[in-house]
Amino acid sequence: MRAALKKDYIVFADPLVEQICATNWGDGVGITRKQAARVADIGTTFRGNSSITSFDELKYFTGLWGISENAFRDCSSLISITFPDGLPSLGSYCFWGCSSLTTLSIGTIPNNFTQGSDVFISTNNVTTINAPTFEDWYRYCLGGDITSEYNGNGNPLKTNGHLYINGQELTSKTLSADITVLPKQLFKGLVNLTSVTILGNITTIGAGCFRNCPNLVMDITGEFQSVQTIYHSAFQDSPNISGTVSLPSLTGIGEEAFRNTVGITEVANLGTITEIDGQVFYGTSATKITLPATITTMGYDSCLTRAHAVVVCLATTPPAASGSLIYSAYVPYSADHSILAAYQSASWWSQMASDIHELDQNGNIPT
Repeated sequence: MRAALKKDYIVFADPLVEQICATNWGDGVGITRKQAARVADIGTTFRGNSSITSFDELKYFTGLWGISENAFRDCSSLISITFPDGLPSLGSYCFWGCSSLTTLSIGTIPNNFTQGSDVFISTNNVTTINAPTFEDWYRYCLGGDITSEYNGNGNPLKTNGHLYINGQELTSKTLSADITVLPKQLFKGLVNLTSVTILGNITTIGAGCFRNCPNLVMDITGEFQSVQTIYHSAFQDSPNISGTVSLPSLTGIGEEAFRNTVGITEVANLGTITEIDGQVFYGTSATKITLPATITTMGYDSCLTRAHAVVVCLATTPPAASGSLIYSAYVPYSADHSILAAYQSASWWSQMASDIHELDQNGNIPT
């Protein structure tokens, strides 16, 4: 007889999950909400169980100190799960290999929420995320490593994703003026997101923040004037993000930050960065990219655009560079032409010596 026949037991959609919970934390027949709320750690009880399909009743386990490392690893038939309110953390690898997971519902998220590494590795089919408020979703994303798209934590949406806030799909958002950090993957993969309005002075844009947003229309000309750091793949593969990149406060930019953001037409100001990582502007429509005098390193194919951009490099010493050659470059003027000569003879640059030219004495491309 199923535990649900006793009215104070939790009714589970999946009888196997019900049985496991009743055996481990209930009375052997079922589990009540009070019993579930007293559970501090589910450990790896479910690890490798390829038969369970849903665990939305996890929301009643409100006493959890977190979801343990490897807790649901390789639960390959798990389709949906709901976190309890106030969940403090997600352990590393806890949803690794949950290849059937399509729906993730989070509860209220505390300010100190954290995520381990590789939480959602090989969990590639999530299309729906539910959150009670946008602020909870913001805190959830803020709990992941802001720097990289490769560590498998944060937002598990890839493409064609949907974020529901209190039952309403997020299609536009105005961010409050007190927000200065855009967390990793905050809007990643949201297929129906069309607009984001930013009121505050953003200083940091996390990895994958606007990645794979095919219908997001955003002209960034004149925006993000206070941004100091942009991390890996922040705007990648969002074709309707457009305009001129002008970031006078920028000190660092991660690889592939604007890769395939085809609406970008010019890169006018990159602040005081010393390195431009691999493929930052690869596949954009930029016709001109200006690199600051502080630049010392150009990553692989960092300035290779579909529009064959002219690269204006203001550094008086040729930066170390790698990857495919750029189509033409302009370098600072010097009366004795020594800067031009240095570029034309430098490693990598020498392969395109005839396509390197001097700016005029006013720092402009000669007409």
